[in-house]
Amino acid sequence: MLARRDAKWKCVLFQTLILCSLFLVRPQFVSQPNDQIVLEGQNVTFPCIATGVPQPSISWWFNNEKLHAKTTRDGNLTVYVVKNNEEFEGNYTCKANSKAGIDEETAWLTVDGKLYLLRSVACTVKPILILNNYPAKSRGISPDT
Repeated sequence: MLARRDAKWKCVLFQTLILCSLFLVRPQFVSQPNDQIVLEGQNVTFPCIATGVPQPSISWWFNNEKLHAKTTRDGNLTVYVVKNNEEFEGNYTCKANSKAGIDEETAWLTVDGKLYLLRSVACTVKPILILNNYPAKSRGISPDT
């Protein structure tokens, strides 16, 4: 078998003739993005690793618009310091594309707001004494007081 950078060839010797055929393998995901929930201010990483012949290129899309973000060498996408607004929440789609075809997987990112600790406030609470079903005299309380 001979290998080229963008495809693989399979050759067979048939009498005095060498027959070679080119074969391609459609992109297939080894690791794909999944739905995630992240707190505002945190980072989130979407995995995306695909194989195929030739090796597919990976591109990322957010709500059907292409992202021009850097991905890791294996195709994973990291979104840094996520903000709690429409700018980050939505569909993240990983597309694996080659001469053999295209495949895509989509995940939804939900952004929750930051958790804030509110300043504690001191206050005075007056207890309320409720003594139902007990005669006032048996408790040493006169009904006039």
